[in-house]
Amino acid sequence: MVKVLLGSKIDRDRFIAAGYEAIAHVPHVFDSNGSYCREINHFLRERALGDWTPQTLAKGPSKKRHLRGGIDTYAYDLANFQGWIEKKKLTLNKCTYHKILEYQGEQASGFYSSNNKKLGNATANRRADIADQLFCWGRDRGHWAYTRNTLISKKSIKSPTSARHAEVEYFVRPERLPEPSEGSALRLGDLPTPAELDAWLKTIRERRGEAKWQVVRFLLGAGLRSMEFEALLARQIPRQLEIDKWRAGHQSCVAIDLVVTKGGKPRRIHPPIAVVQRLRTFLDSNKRGTHELRWKKYFKIPEQKIADVPCFLSDRPDNIGRPIRKHTIYRLMKQIPIMRQLPGGKTCELEGMSPHKLRHIFACCY
Repeated sequence: MVKVLLGSKIDRDRFIAAGYEAIAHVPHVFDSNGSYCREINHFLRERALGDWTPQTLAKGPSKKRHLRGGIDTYAYDLANFQGWIEKKKLTLNKCTYHKILEYQGEQASGFYSSNNKKLGNATANRRADIADQLFCWGRDRGHWAYTRNTLISKKSIKSPTSARHAEVEYFVRPERLPEPSEGSALRLGDLPTPAELDAWLKTIRERRGEAKWQVVRFLLGAGLRSMEFEALLARQIPRQLEIDKWRAGHQSCVAIDLVVTKGGKPRRIHPPIAVVQRLRTFLDSNKRGTHELRWKKYFKIPEQKIADVPCFLSDRPDNIGRPIRKHTIYRLMKQIPIMRQLPGGKTCELEGMSPHKLRHIFACCY
């Protein structure tokens, strides 16, 4: 089985002492034999540092951009591709674009998926896109020959500094699967009812513990993006005295300033006071204090950064003190689906649930 070692699980001190602090967050991929996937990991490092990026703009020089939040997704998708290569008894230097299209098609058809279910076209396209980037990188670095046609598409984008829109040309990989916009449209009937949410949350608390239950509750009550809850610090949550002042003033919501957001522009959220009170009570508990001690000891946090303790730390016995990541919540939602009661005593799970869908539920139901 192909494995991924996340950057959060390596010995950062050894990397930093050896002069590799810039790539200490980059994950590593190992094949089914436990061997280090040299080319894939070299690509991940250069992609994370911005030393190589997909040439998205058809005109003008490409800007060097570091990739942090999405590098774990790259690693998991390339691990999936490595598993497919091993199943087909292929090697990277023998792959062609035709094989990438075959990989893309087998995911969409369900022929190559972990549960034999058809994957969405968007997921199949993304994984094939990242595999294609790997081969384009290898071609640029002289590791192998790789050719494919390139299509040019035009897209209207909004300027970040004004209300104007500009038309930009993008390189597009040919023969991607169609992604109809109506397929991703949000329908209220796809969202869970309050009773279904209550039953689901109760199951999470019983099977996954208090910490992950707090994450899901806060995502539902505050509408955070995945990257925002990962970056949220405990000191950003108002103290009990502040909450008491707001409650005495008959305030129904509490203001929380987010620093790490989409686009890098700080924003303020106003979750209900009951949501913030529930989280603050947990953060002030003795059990949570134990998690923070483990966090400081395991990661060897210097004194000047002790105040930067993440808001959400794991309470799993073999993982106490580690920051909870978005892939953990995504996996939790796949393993513990939201169930819907059907006529005749039957049940079915609501499909398409993800941490970001909790943001949709917040927007529609809270």
